[in-house]
Amino acid sequence: MSLPDDGHYLKAELYKKVREDEDIFEFLQGGSLDGIWYWDLDAPAYEWMSPEFWKTLGYDPESKPHLAAAWQKLINQEDLELVLENFKRHCADPNHPYDQIVRYLHADGSTVWIRCRGLAIRDETGKPIRMLGAHTDITQLKLLQAEELTLNDRVRQISESNEHLEEFAFVASHDLNAPLRRISSFLDLITVKVEQYGDEELLSWMESVNGNAVYMQRMVDDLLELSRITVPELEVEMLDLGEIAKQVVAHLQADNQDWTGTITIEALPTITGIRTLITRLFQNLIKNAMIYSKPEGATLKIYGSKVGHETVLHFEDNGIGIDAKYHEAVFELFKRLHSRQQYGGGTGMGLAICKRISKRHNGDIKIDSEVDRGTLVTVHFNGENKDHTGRSDVG
Repeated sequence: MSLPDDGHYLKAELYKKVREDEDIFEFLQGGSLDGIWYWDLDAPAYEWMSPEFWKTLGYDPESKPHLAAAWQKLINQEDLELVLENFKRHCADPNHPYDQIVRYLHADGSTVWIRCRGLAIRDETGKPIRMLGAHTDITQLKLLQAEELTLNDRVRQISESNEHLEEFAFVASHDLNAPLRRISSFLDLITVKVEQYGDEELLSWMESVNGNAVYMQRMVDDLLELSRITVPELEVEMLDLGEIAKQVVAHLQADNQDWTGTITIEALPTITGIRTLITRLFQNLIKNAMIYSKPEGATLKIYGSKVGHETVLHFEDNGIGIDAKYHEAVFELFKRLHSRQQYGGGTGMGLAICKRISKRHNGDIKIDSEVDRGTLVTVHFNGENKDHTGRSDVG
C-alpha cells in the first residue's frame, strides 16, 4: 500500500476505500457537499452534475440534462461573468483559485447563494482537460448576514434618532426658557393692570393664560430634565439611598404642608449611581404618591433590599391606585391618566423620566400588580452595591 504524503496509514486506507467502494464516495460527497460537478473541457458542452447539485436548487435531478448550459441558465448572469473569468485565470495559472460565491435561481423563484469551488485536472503537458467542482449552500448564512445588517442599520437609526431627539429636547427646552420667562413677567404686569379695572371675565381669562404659561414652563423643565439623563459625563458615586430619601421627603413636605399623610423609610441599600438622577427619581415617585393619595390616612412606605448585585426598591402607597391595563402605558412620554385640571396638572413625563433614569442605571421600573389597593412601584438596579440599614419614620 502506497502511503499519502503525510504517511498516515488511515489516510492511505481511506483513499483506497474511496477508489474501491462507490458507496463511500457517495457518502462523502452527499454528506459534506451540496453538489459536485465534473466538466469535460475538451467537449465543454458536457458536464456531469450530481443529484445533490439539482436538489439544492429545488429541481428533480431526473429532469435536468448533464449539460453546462443547464446550470448557466440558472446562475445570476453577473455572477456567471465572474465564474468564467476565474475559470480562465485558473486554467492559465493553477495558483489562481477557482473559488467564488454566486447566486442561483431556485425552482421556487428565490435566490440560492452557493460557494462554488473547482480544480482543473491537467494532462501530462499541463493542459486542463477536466474540471472538478463542489457546491456549498450558504443561503442561510447570507440571510443571517442580511438580517444582521438590517438590525445594525436599525440600531444605528434608532441611536441617531435618540441622539437627535435628546439634542432637540435640550435645545428646545433651553431656548424656550428665556421667552417663557419674559411671557410670564409680562403676564404678571398685565394681570396687575386688569385687576385695577375689576373686570371679572378678563381676570378669568388671565388666570387661564397664566395657568397655561405655568404648565408650559413645567413641560420645558421636564424636557430639559429628560435630555440630561443620557449625558455621559455625569459623575457616578456611592449613594446612600436612605439619606437621599430623607432629604427628598423633607423638601417635599416643606413644599406641601397641607399634605397630612405619613411616609415611612425603611432599610435602604447603598448603590453606585448618579446623585442628581437618583434624587430626581425619588422626587418623582414620592411626589406622585403624595399627589394621588386619598384625603384621609395617606401612607407611603419606602423599602428596599439587595440580592447579589441587584438592588430592588419599593414605593408602596394606599392611594387611588392605577388600573392594571395602564401599568405599562404610564411610563410613556406625555401619558396622563387624568385631565390637567385634576391632581396638580402634571405634564405626564414624571414616570417616563423615572424609566429613563432606571435604565441609565442598568435597571428597570414597573407598577407591581401584587397589591389590591394603592400603588406599588418597584425599581430594579443592577450593579455593585452594599447594604445600608437604618429606619426613620417621617410625617
